[in-house]
Amino acid sequence: MPSNLSPPTCQLKAQLYRVFHPTELEFQHFKTLTVESTDINAKSGTLEFSITPISGMDYTTLSLVYVNQQNTPVVEKLQDIGISSDKVTFKALLPYNGTTFGNGLTIAALASGKTFANVNDVTKATIAGPGLIEIN
Repeated sequence: MPSNLSPPTCQLKAQLYRVFHPTELEFQHFKTLTVESTDINAKSGTLEFSITPISGMDYTTLSLVYVNQQNTPVVEKLQDIGISSDKVTFKALLPYNGTTFGNGLTIAALASGKTFANVNDVTKATIAGPGLIEIN
């Protein structure tokens, strides 16, 4: 084997080592987002969610973000926020559209922000999630 192939091979081994050793991976941890609504139908409607309270959080500054297929994330304002000692509940519109949004798996996230260009932006701003919603 030519000696000029050794450094790239070593670099590749180092990269593969980092990929396949999960103890060294850094994961972002989110609070749990619970989808309280059941029997969710293939139509637009309001869904209820909950999280455990976050000390000092102003929930009115947060949004519920839906990620569905390869669509641009959809941002909805939180409604009817209720806070108790062990649970924060809120509602948000699910803007179902049978042809462009909502079929299959939709992932909900509670996030800080009002607009997101893509799922990477949502992930960076997520406070709690994922809430999994499956239609059809």
